[in-house]
Amino acid sequence: MSERLYQIGGFKFAYSVAQLCPRPWSHWMAERVAIAGARNRPEARIAMLENLRRAIGGTDAERDAAYWRGIRNFGRMLADYFITAPGRHNLLDSMFGLSSGWEHVEQARAKGRGTIIVTGHIGHWELGAQWLSRCGVPLTIATLPEPSNELSAWRTAARRIQGIKTLEVGPSREFSFVEMLGVLRRNEALAILVDRPYMNSGLKVGQFECSTDFSMGAAMLAHYTGAAVIPAFVFAKPDWTYESVAMPEVPMEGGPLRQTMPVNTQRIADVFASLIRKYPEQWFNYVPLYTRI
Repeated sequence: MSERLYQIGGFKFAYSVAQLCPRPWSHWMAERVAIAGARNRPEARIAMLENLRRAIGGTDAERDAAYWRGIRNFGRMLADYFITAPGRHNLLDSMFGLSSGWEHVEQARAKGRGTIIVTGHIGHWELGAQWLSRCGVPLTIATLPEPSNELSAWRTAARRIQGIKTLEVGPSREFSFVEMLGVLRRNEALAILVDRPYMNSGLKVGQFECSTDFSMGAAMLAHYTGAAVIPAFVFAKPDWTYESVAMPEVPMEGGPLRQTMPVNTQRIADVFASLIRKYPEQWFNYVPLYTRI
């Protein structure tokens, strides 16, 4: 997203426009903004094209076409975020078509030890949180602070309207891990984006015959609580309805944390690889990710 738009003024403007315009118009405008922003950030394009080369191969032209389709998809998904931000449940319901794997969430909750929802920068992660909350799952999102306190407060308030709690994490939030443990011990759900860890919170895993960092938070939380780790995603379909996908629980190896955390983090990363290859145009990681093993 353009740095000029990623601030409280840009968010408030986009929110206002999304409430006034029909959804197709919001999509059209958001696509143009996303394309303009991408043209002003050549370094992000270079990084994403390299990520795509590692993940899906193909020719330069094919990867470039996938990149620009991804930019347009990102714009449309951002528009849908602002459209649904005030808790417009009827509109949110109309956006969802297919749903698969809900039984995995129900089985996880039935165990009574909490549910760790792992997702990433693929598909519409914010809409996924709204969907889970709408289905009656008590949900907290663990997230880094936004660039400004105003923007963090706006985002937290928007989620609160939808019945979602926000728990800020990061180097300056020294008690956030204890708070996350509390969420799970109340048998609630905790959502974590695991594919772009913040400083010193990641472990090296293998993906696409390369090395990359994944958050070790999910494996560590599961170790201390016994919570189920459920990968969950929301993907746009060609008609721009959304499909919610909850996957089977990722089995966590038992034993000493130092020995099991790399194994369990790798198991989580393995789930992402097949989805990235299936939905490369809904993969939004515009930073360098991979080094050769």
